[in-house]
Amino acid sequence: MTKQRKRIVGVGIVAIVAAVTAVGAAPGFEGFTFEPKIRVIRHANGLGAAGTVNLRNVGTTSVTIDAITPAGGCDPSITVSPTGPFTIAAGGMQVLTLTCPPSLPVGMRRCNFTASSADVLATSFLAVCETQGTNVLAWPPTPVLSFGTVPVGSTSAIQTIQLSNFGSAGMNVATLQLQLDDDNFLIGTPCNPNAIGCDVSGIGPAAGSATTVAVMCRPTKSGAITGHLHGIGSNGFHASDTVTLLCTGSGAAGPAIQVTPPTVDVGNVEVANGSGSAIVTVRNVGSGMLMVNSLSVTSSILGAANDWAIQIAGQCNNVPCPLAGSQQLNLTTVLDPSAPGPRTSTLIVAYNDGANRTSEVSLGGTGVAPTLNLVSGATLDFGVVPVGTPVTQAFVVGNFGNRALTDGAITPNPIGAPFTIQPNPLVVPVSPPNTSVNVTCGSSAPTTADTTIALSSPSAFGSSSVSVNLRCEVRNTELLVSPTSTQLGEIRTQSAVQTKTYMVTSTGSGSQAIPVTSVALASANPNLAIASPTGAATTPFMINMTVNPTVDGPIDTSIVITPTNGGLMPIAVPVTGLVTTPGYEVPPEVSLGTFCVGQSTSATNVALKSTGTATLGLTAPALQMNPAPFDLAFTTPVQYPATLPAGTQAMVQVSPKRRMVPGPVDDVLVWTTDATPATRTTTLRAEFVDDGGAIAPSMLEFGKVPIHTQTANGQRVTLQNCDVSPLTITSIHADEPFAIDGTTPATLLPGESASISIVFRPTQVGAATGTLQITAAQLNGQVLTVALSGEGIAGGGGGGDDDDPFHGDRTSFYACGVCNSSNPTGLIAVTVGLAIALLPRRRRRRG
Repeated sequence: MTKQRKRIVGVGIVAIVAAVTAVGAAPGFEGFTFEPKIRVIRHANGLGAAGTVNLRNVGTTSVTIDAITPAGGCDPSITVSPTGPFTIAAGGMQVLTLTCPPSLPVGMRRCNFTASSADVLATSFLAVCETQGTNVLAWPPTPVLSFGTVPVGSTSAIQTIQLSNFGSAGMNVATLQLQLDDDNFLIGTPCNPNAIGCDVSGIGPAAGSATTVAVMCRPTKSGAITGHLHGIGSNGFHASDTVTLLCTGSGAAGPAIQVTPPTVDVGNVEVANGSGSAIVTVRNVGSGMLMVNSLSVTSSILGAANDWAIQIAGQCNNVPCPLAGSQQLNLTTVLDPSAPGPRTSTLIVAYNDGANRTSEVSLGGTGVAPTLNLVSGATLDFGVVPVGTPVTQAFVVGNFGNRALTDGAITPNPIGAPFTIQPNPLVVPVSPPNTSVNVTCGSSAPTTADTTIALSSPSAFGSSSVSVNLRCEVRNTELLVSPTSTQLGEIRTQSAVQTKTYMVTSTGSGSQAIPVTSVALASANPNLAIASPTGAATTPFMINMTVNPTVDGPIDTSIVITPTNGGLMPIAVPVTGLVTTPGYEVPPEVSLGTFCVGQSTSATNVALKSTGTATLGLTAPALQMNPAPFDLAFTTPVQYPATLPAGTQAMVQVSPKRRMVPGPVDDVLVWTTDATPATRTTTLRAEFVDDGGAIAPSMLEFGKVPIHTQTANGQRVTLQNCDVSPLTITSIHADEPFAIDGTTPATLLPGESASISIVFRPTQVGAATGTLQITAAQLNGQVLTVALSGEGIAGGGGGGDDDDPFHGDRTSFYACGVCNSSNPTGLIAVTVGLAIALLPRRRRRRG
């Protein structure tokens, strides 16, 4: 399946405007709500449980719900009934039953269920099944956190509570799962960023220790609010109680934004013709006018921001959009992944509630696809095969994706005499190890065949088809060689010298000895030598060929054995392979930036680059410290051990864990390969501060981007105010060809943060560097800076395609991930779109 690269910005705008118009045409959806929006069901291991959720229509018209569907990645055994269709009258309610089966593993299993009507998402709720095992965790006695009165739309001061592990030695919690059952509260530490729930590794609690959990109240309504905090280990160790959370929302003095939920995850989405959706609402929960200025998607994963589209409905079908009190926008976030692996991004909502500010939503989702790669040579030459003596050889395919390839086919099938092939249909598990496909050449009569077969998979990412040429000569011969051919595969320079042995015998009447005039290579190769014999010999005899890999390059020759009797045909033994030299490099040190104590942190990419000609074998990179002060997430590849083709790179994301005290933190990232040296390290550094401002990451790399295009390649910079007084921004500037996308904040209140989207718009071919500079009156002359780099290319590209390890064209997808026009009527978008309306559409095409 050939993936088309992303087209120019207008294609995305046309599609998004059309989708926005469709969604906006469905009135009343903002009048639907699930009660509660988060449903946590606790049950003992092996017992299961059920609970109810109410879907209420608070609109003014009846609407038919077509389906209640789970998001991708949900455990299919978690069910809701009824699933539709059903009609809810205005003011009416439908009761749904959520079932957590006894078969669920211990720990928390989350599933987002969405109600839709006429293929339009209406609203959603989060189902959480908490399967409990051993009760060894405990909150303090009578666990209650009271936050007092908090203005609607504001965030309270943080309160902390300890979760202790009273288990015996060895009863440790490796991954702690936390969950709130009311979205008026947020978990801070150890979640990163703030969230209604998270799974955190490496923070315990170990037996005899405790973990600190920070919670805050962010009321979205006036009046008394009660919620609960759940804690459980992924191994089922749990606390019998929950923490009761109390808060009273008071009326806001002015406009106040509510963006919910703070995180969405659409789960696993097939790269081939798949998509996943989730709903985000932007609501004015205060009084006065709230202006939503722009929406933008950013990502530190190259190409991921482009994979998200935002469909707008509700009060407006475009931005900027003014929202009066209680009015809202309904945003449908749609992931159409362009590659396997995490497509994690951030939706930045820029708004004005009297000052320019931003709010963020973490967008989660994973592209899922296999790849189909020919690992061995493209020709399988059997040489001379005796009549009636079949010979089997194999070629090797790899799958460097993140799911098994199950829809492979080999054509033609059958391939015809003298060849037979197994297996067919073709199934290729994720590499390593690679998969061998056996081909047999044999016939009861002389024949010569030169055939090409195609291996294909409609779901494969990159190239959906690879070809292998099969050659075989079956003949009656008095001179026999075993083996009839040799495939050396990929061999590395400086590896041990190999000796390949061939037995030459004779057949026919009486099996008479046959003299030969010469044994030699058909063409010289610096990596091969015939050790014996090198001249005349008489059957039976042995040939020793030494393989001493010293020079990079292909091996494509044959051992030619010429009989003395001119009436007998020479025999050629094909020898193929590839000599390579491994090499790789990693950055010796990476600064992740500065962060405020107690606030969320952001991720930075760190890459290992293959600089040699050899395919590298990788084991999982790891942090040296235990427990580590950083979180490590695999981006490309996502599973280890892994294979890294020459000239590509492996990438991880590193983010500092939240800290409550100022000071530097550092750790060492250890990379492990099968090259020499086997390990290299990257020192990671970050700084936490409790006054002034902070900015992260310290650098952004945009990869290869076509010139004169509007590729949605935004990456996020987080600006934080670490001080007790407001931070007044005096200037924010990005050097061309880098630019700031969307509005920027003018003031940050104490403890407030803002996200800035930076895009790369090259106009010239070649490397480009620049700097983002931010100054503020309270920084006493300090300039907050981020280094920017990228490369403009003449065509193709699209944000680092040449660095991806899958060796294939990426999926075609929208160049514009979101609707971010300053024209509230959308006329500019429509005009640009009509000008290019004949360009190919977004969905993938198969070649």
